[in-house]
Amino acid sequence: RSTLFPYTTLFRSLAEPILRFIGGDADIEYRLDYVRPFVLFSYPLIMHGIFAGLMRAEGAAKKAMMLSATAAGINIVLDPLLIYVLDFGLMGSSLATVVSFSATTCVGFYLYLGGRMYVRPDFKRLRFDREQLADIFSVGIPHMFELILIPVLVIPQNSFIYDCGGSNGMIAYNYPYQFVMMAAIPSFAITAAMISVTSAAWGQNDPSKAREGYRFSLKLCLCIALVLAATIFVLADLLIDVFTHTEETRYLHEEMSHVLKIYCLIIPMMSCVCFGSSMLQSLKFAQYAMVTTLSREVLFIVFFYFASRVSMDAIYWSFVLVQLLAAVAMMAISRKSLKRRVERSTGASASAFRTSAGSR
Repeated sequence: RSTLFPYTTLFRSLAEPILRFIGGDADIEYRLDYVRPFVLFSYPLIMHGIFAGLMRAEGAAKKAMMLSATAAGINIVLDPLLIYVLDFGLMGSSLATVVSFSATTCVGFYLYLGGRMYVRPDFKRLRFDREQLADIFSVGIPHMFELILIPVLVIPQNSFIYDCGGSNGMIAYNYPYQFVMMAAIPSFAITAAMISVTSAAWGQNDPSKAREGYRFSLKLCLCIALVLAATIFVLADLLIDVFTHTEETRYLHEEMSHVLKIYCLIIPMMSCVCFGSSMLQSLKFAQYAMVTTLSREVLFIVFFYFASRVSMDAIYWSFVLVQLLAAVAMMAISRKSLKRRVERSTGASASAFRTSAGSR
């Protein structure tokens, strides 16, 4: 939390230059109107995620779900009110998100600081434990750098897309991807639960239980991903109507439908990447997941640079190819890391058995 305010201040000063770099001077005021509330009120947005994570960690998954669902519900209600009724325009959309997450963050403070949850924060008795900090940082620091650096690396990617296809290219590239992200939600949820279950198995020194958890999660993620990918492919034209139902946007329908069908190939790959990253976190090899993910983003930059000299279609297929490479790399690394962890666990168990036998 202590790093939040300087980070926010830094981003406030860089917001306009970054937005100009991504999309030029066109509509810069609209883009600044949208991003300002997120920057100024980033604290409740981040605290919402912290409280939801605490609830899931202590087994209160339903409360975490209700917290997120409440934020989404408030957002849905406030969006038309702020955008159209109160005439805030584009800024109203981001303000609605900020207000909704601020409300649920207040609920989180009420539950935790009021002692109504199992975990009761008590800062007076806060003591630093090196072992606990090492466990937290081994996963948290690589993941933190991953989350910070990815948006930075996305900036040059978007600049190449804009150079190649302009505003229409940006729309055609980004909007269909929303359906891919929706299709990836089951994989995110399953692998998040997998981390808790398999970490507990490793804590009990039970590799077989951990491996069974990984196997079941991967099968479930892939089955759901394949079904959703096939469904979205068949319904692509109908789904794109959500974005192109007006006369002003109708001309983009064919291109966006074409892009969505290409993106359907990515859905199983994203499940593999998500699974591999979560698996490495549970194995305490989060740094490998970070390196793989950042390498993927760098590859996007390289591939998009050359593809932007050809066509938008080249960019779409470059996106698929890099996702495939990332999925293969993540699965290979996670499998090798699992083998290392099993060997280490088996060796530790054998050593403990010999020590116990010798003491008798």
